[in-house]
Amino acid sequence: MELVERVEALIEVLDRDGRAPLDPADVVALSELYNVVVLLEEARTNPLFAMVGANIKKTQDYGHTLVMLAAKSFLEAVGNGAVEFVATATAARPDLRVHTSDGTDSFHVEIYVPQALIHPAAVVSDERCTTVIRAALKRKKVQLRGERNALLLVGGLGCDASTIEALTVAAETELRRHTRPTQLGVAIFSRSVVSGVTGTPDDPRLTVYAGSNTRLAANPSYTGAFRMKDEIPAGAPLRRLSPEGTLELP
Repeated sequence: MELVERVEALIEVLDRDGRAPLDPADVVALSELYNVVVLLEEARTNPLFAMVGANIKKTQDYGHTLVMLAAKSFLEAVGNGAVEFVATATAARPDLRVHTSDGTDSFHVEIYVPQALIHPAAVVSDERCTTVIRAALKRKKVQLRGERNALLLVGGLGCDASTIEALTVAAETELRRHTRPTQLGVAIFSRSVVSGVTGTPDDPRLTVYAGSNTRLAANPSYTGAFRMKDEIPAGAPLRRLSPEGTLELP
């Protein structure tokens, strides 16, 4: 609701004054709301969307739900097969099931989105990143334990590149400390926005690009058949903040 209220306040100013000055927080709010709508419109055709829709109404589930929807879109865009929501209300199971492109096999993805990675006000320290990764591996044991091929995705919103790198290093370090033969590794995933002004001085236009920064930390003790690639195919919409959706404001 905070996101909607901020945008409604901008609309009220625009209606009253004919223009609405934007600060960086407004840019983030507008872009995030735009992308939430795109992701929800895409997800609503899925039979299990009712479960997602119920969760997004809860403040504490908003970040998790948005990252889950974005991760589903990403995993399909980079060349996997269909990605399914998994019903988790009655049992501790991973959030997503990802099929291979030929449909012959699948792996599961469990998503962990801590509050520390939701639009952090400053760069998240290396120590804090290590704490986040350790908490993720500990708290998600139950969901991952019963799956023969599983990936843990640690997600956030608006994390900068240095935070993503620190989380990746922490994940690689923690994966070396314990044997987890059925876990592919840890994916670090953050939904972010960048903005720029185009047009002319007399007719400026603010363009907002939304994308995701993604890194992979492979598990050296994994014994399954899947292999993780930190290479995103050309044209995929989520690599180092490459444009995914554009919102132009007159």
